[in-house]
Amino acid sequence: MQIKTLLGERVIVIPDNSDEKTASGIIIPEAAKSLKENLKSGIIAKKGTGTKTNPMNDVHLKDRVWYKRESGAPYEEENDGQTVQYLILSYSEIILA
Repeated sequence: MQIKTLLGERVIVIPDNSDEKTASGIIIPEAAKSLKENLKSGIIAKKGTGTKTNPMNDVHLKDRVWYKRESGAPYEEENDGQTVQYLILSYSEIILA
């Protein structure tokens, strides 16, 4: 991962895109998803340093977290010829599972 230091209350998440399709491979359109399905999940790949008031002790690498579908900033990185997609989220945007 090219980002060396992540400052403040931010985490980098590897989004889990398995909820975009059914088990048989049918893509679920946005209009068909209920309010409950407005959340997505992912795995924490990197976490920030935290702040004095919030050292983020409850967030660890490889934790599964939930976040709203439109949250965060997308970040792409090329690694050995493959593009890997990440999402940069603030601590307030995640829900710990």
